[in-house]
Amino acid sequence: MRSSFSRAIRDPLVHFVVLGAVIFVVHAELSPEPITEDARVLVVDDDYLEALTRERVGRLGREATEADRDEMRASWVREEALVREARALGLDAGDAIVRRRLVQKLELLVRSSVVTAEPTDDELAAYLEAHAEDYVAPADVSFDHRFFSRERRGARTVDDARAAALDPDAAASGGDPFPHGNRFERRPFDAVEDVLGPELVPALRDSSVGAWSSPIETRFGVHLVRVTERREARPLTLDEVRRDVRARVREEAEAAALEAALDAIVAAYVIEERP
Repeated sequence: MRSSFSRAIRDPLVHFVVLGAVIFVVHAELSPEPITEDARVLVVDDDYLEALTRERVGRLGREATEADRDEMRASWVREEALVREARALGLDAGDAIVRRRLVQKLELLVRSSVVTAEPTDDELAAYLEAHAEDYVAPADVSFDHRFFSRERRGARTVDDARAAALDPDAAASGGDPFPHGNRFERRPFDAVEDVLGPELVPALRDSSVGAWSSPIETRFGVHLVRVTERREARPLTLDEVRRDVRARVREEAEAAALEAALDAIVAAYVIEERP
């Protein structure tokens, strides 16, 4: 008897029957009213399927075939049927993930209906003034650069650079090819350091405008620099940053309008406190 019982509980058919009974009980408990025949009618929306097709085209990088469309249609039908059955069983009730997803979808729906006015120049200027620290052009420098390669010149590299520094004509026309060029226009000092190294920055900050520096050694080789313009850090004007400021003002206005709309939805509900 015990052996027969053991074999029975391992039988897949028994598992299927038990599972069916569990689903029936859960359905009866969570959904006292059975799903209606109308709710079992699945209307295949052509516009929705077309949107799915466009999404697949973008993802696959090719046109969707008739087989792709059939597959998407079958996938949607399967998903919709299972979703309805799950809801009929009340499986969405109390599920934190489902609740968050529903809230997100509602927020997206409300966001799409939010309309904000185009900000005025006064509003943009006020935002720029309130966030001035975010809109500062860093100090920058323009300079000529001459490079002397150790690989080409060997032991005479520094002497060649020193001789060129004493002769403006030689400095202007001398040197070896450098990957980043010989002329740098309005580069922030941090950008210069990233490209050429930190050794050149003190000369670029302090040397007289128009004069060639003494030879400066870096990991690349030996350099001469001549500053042609130096500009201090300065606040950016509205015309220079209008697009970014406008985007931020619009973003803040839309966020405030969305929050107000959601607050209005919540305010429409009556809250009862239960001890």
